[in-house]
Amino acid sequence: MLHKLRSIWTLARQECTATFLSSRLVFLIASRIVAYESAFASLIELSGKTDLPVHPLEPYLVLSARPISALMIPLMYVLFLSGMPSAILQRGMVMVRTSRLRWFTGQMLAVTVTALLYILILLVFSIAITWPTLMQFSFGLNWNPLMLEIRERFPEIYDEAIGYLLRGSTTMQGYPLRVLLHSITLMLLSIVMQGELLLIFDLIEQKMLGFLVLIAINGLGCTLVSVEHPVMWGLPMAHTIFGLHFVNAAAEPAMPLVGSYLYFAGWIILLGGIGCLLAKRMAFHEKPLFLSQH
Repeated sequence: MLHKLRSIWTLARQECTATFLSSRLVFLIASRIVAYESAFASLIELSGKTDLPVHPLEPYLVLSARPISALMIPLMYVLFLSGMPSAILQRGMVMVRTSRLRWFTGQMLAVTVTALLYILILLVFSIAITWPTLMQFSFGLNWNPLMLEIRERFPEIYDEAIGYLLRGSTTMQGYPLRVLLHSITLMLLSIVMQGELLLIFDLIEQKMLGFLVLIAINGLGCTLVSVEHPVMWGLPMAHTIFGLHFVNAAAEPAMPLVGSYLYFAGWIILLGGIGCLLAKRMAFHEKPLFLSQH
């Protein structure tokens, strides 16, 4: 058992290393640029105009709450992941025997680890890029004045700023840390699910079709979220935005948070099962696949 777990971890570690050291790192960098231009820069400018501080976690929460950003985060991740799973198999390394099922499990672990690192790097970037500029950063458990007081104190700029402020359904339903934990976890589950789907398309040698399907899913999700059509809950994007789960500032849920967790859990388990079945039928070799061992 220990040998099996070690072989799975070895494959996952090599895939993660190959992904972060590949030319696809440009997509990770591009996602940070998109994040800055789509949310952080405007938030910095808004704070400067009003002299109202923000919480260190609020820039990421603003980013994850905007439909266009919720569209770009998973798409950039999918592009960043585009070299998997072939990156390791095409490299001339010393190989050791493993089963197809363990190979697929290693790939899924690599998808999960890279997704977690992708989100955490985005979070760290959101804090680091704004910290030197927002000299009035205020730490604490509560939301800061920029999110709570701008409407009353600066009504003349509220309308143009509304796209960069958190909804009342976000600020009234939890403290920043609680909202952050839910936002990160739901986004993580979403991009793991999408990475899993892309891996399945790769197994049937239809990766380009997989890209098109994911673009369509996220594009349609962005459109439905923008108009808040009820059908949006059938697609992953709506489930990643904390504020959409509540009706305005009321406690009445539009979609229970547990419902979103069950949604992603169901899809991840289903896709994982399909992936395992496909992996068992892979025909690279008549014998099991190989992976390198250290």
